[in-house]
Amino acid sequence: MELYARINILDGAAVRLPHGDIAEAIPLDGDPVNRARNWVSKGAHRLHVVDLNAAAYGDYKNRGVIADMIAAVDVPVQVGGGIRSEREVVRMLGMGASRVVIGTLAMIDQVAFWELNRRHPNRLSFPLT
Repeated sequence: MELYARINILDGAAVRLPHGDIAEAIPLDGDPVNRARNWVSKGAHRLHVVDLNAAAYGDYKNRGVIADMIAAVDVPVQVGGGIRSEREVVRMLGMGASRVVIGTLAMIDQVAFWELNRRHPNRLSFPLT
């Protein structure tokens, strides 16, 4: 079994969404990099990071924090949130993300999604929820 620890990032901080609504976000840690290290120290095999600002508002201000998180841990990190173009896929992979989670793009443009899969084999993921 592999343990994935999820870290949601909103306005540069780690948060919990008890009902999946950003308006109800509960602050957990003002230092997501520290939170990532802590999960790994507790045995997480992988991290699943979601950029809520990018997902909800198209605001990419958390990308630097995510790059720092990836650099700070020695486990694979998959990243999702607001990744709706090849430019963002390449950006995330370039930061060191092991996988990129694509949701909206896969739903609205299946051709583009499959093209991205061809260009980046085994590096993309689609969440089934």
